[in-house]
Amino acid sequence: IRDTSVFVKLRPAWEDLRSYLTAKGRKRFEVYVCTMAERDYALEIWRLLDPEANLISLNNLSDRVVCVKAGSKKSLQHVFRDGGCHPKMAMVIDDRLQVWDEKDQHRVHVVPAYAPYYAPQAEMANAVPVLCVARNVACNVRGGFFRLV
Repeated sequence: IRDTSVFVKLRPAWEDLRSYLTAKGRKRFEVYVCTMAERDYALEIWRLLDPEANLISLNNLSDRVVCVKAGSKKSLQHVFRDGGCHPKMAMVIDDRLQVWDEKDQHRVHVVPAYAPYYAPQAEMANAVPVLCVARNVACNVRGGFFRLV
């Protein structure tokens, strides 16, 4: 539909990150999405990112995709309102630090914003794709957690 259609270009290495997170059927992380997008848009984009519902099951989707109103701050307390995870166990990947509540900002791994239409060369300028770096950070965070336990 011309008035409502959107062309989506996935960030390079998304498949690699998704593959790491699902670990061949064994999830390494519980995935939540916190976005300032409208709920219908967020759910549709997530359906494209996780078509087989390996990262977030269809039963958990409504609780795990959290939409924050414009002008509000993203908060781990709000994301984990169901008690499924403690905010101290969270790792956040986002392209903007300032949208997060100050008490959660130290958990945010900031990645450059993805702008495939305005600066397509920017993503390719990195020797290692941004999402591969994020995967490596997730691996280190996970490894650090299990070393502490």
